[in-house]
Amino acid sequence: YLVSLKEKTDNLKLTYIPSGSKIPDDIVLLLSNIHDIEVLKIIDKNPNDTIDSKNLTTFEESLEHAKTKYIFDDIQIEKNKNSQYLIIDDVFGNGSSIFTILKKLYDTTDTLNYFLIAVKDE
Repeated sequence: YLVSLKEKTDNLKLTYIPSGSKIPDDIVLLLSNIHDIEVLKIIDKNPNDTIDSKNLTTFEESLEHAKTKYIFDDIQIEKNKNSQYLIIDDVFGNGSSIFTILKKLYDTTDTLNYFLIAVKDE
C-alpha cells in the first residue's frame, strides 16, 4: 500500500492518531524506517476532552465530538501544505475521526490524503 502511495505522490508524509495502545506510534515509526518517509506529528488528542466516545449513540454526535476531540498543529500543516499524508490509526469505529481529520487536512492541502487502520471496532 505504502509503496503504491509513494509512486503516486511527490511529497508523502506519515502521521498518526495518538492512542493509549501505542500501536499507531509503532506502525508509523516502522513504516518510516523501512520506506524512509518523514513523520510529522500533526494530530493530538485534546487533553481537555473528557467525553467517552463509546457513550455517543449517533454518527452526528460522534462527528461533533471528533471536532473537539482532536487538536491539530496548524503551523506544521500549513508549513507542509504541499504534502499528502498517510494517517495511521489503530481502530476504525464509525468513521467520524477519519472524516474530521481528512477534512481538516483537505482544507489546508487541497489534496487527497490517506488512512491506514489496523483494526475494525465492533
